[in-house]
Amino acid sequence: MTTTEYRRASTINIVAPIAFLWLIFLTPAAARSQDAFLNEWYKKLEAVDLGGLEKLIAPKAVFTLEEFGSTQTKEEFIDYMRKHGDALQSVDIRYKVELQWSNRTTVLVCYDFVESGPVFNRETYVIKDGKVTSAAQSRIGDRCDGF
Repeated sequence: MTTTEYRRASTINIVAPIAFLWLIFLTPAAARSQDAFLNEWYKKLEAVDLGGLEKLIAPKAVFTLEEFGSTQTKEEFIDYMRKHGDALQSVDIRYKVELQWSNRTTVLVCYDFVESGPVFNRETYVIKDGKVTSAAQSRIGDRCDGF
């Protein structure tokens, strides 16, 4: 075995166990952190807690509304919430995590409005340092079967 091959083999023998430990210990912790974040996020949405939501959104966050082909800045998102707060006061929000990877989480969300009925969405959030840095929302349908 050459010196280069020996070094490469030694590096693999060190890196592989570290990567395995990272997968076992850090990934579940990150998932728990994202789960806690989502719980707080949806509680604040349901309560239309604008101050609380502002604290959970990074300054340069971008929200993509795929149904409309548009985006919103943090300020535009908060302004929208402020303008439509009355309608949002009468919504029951239920969600379940569909996929988590690194700092990205995709959830299925049922917004069950008392007056207008349910809206079923898929929402993907990128969360860094406890704040949403980007979000994408797409409407799946008008029924929330399975929630």
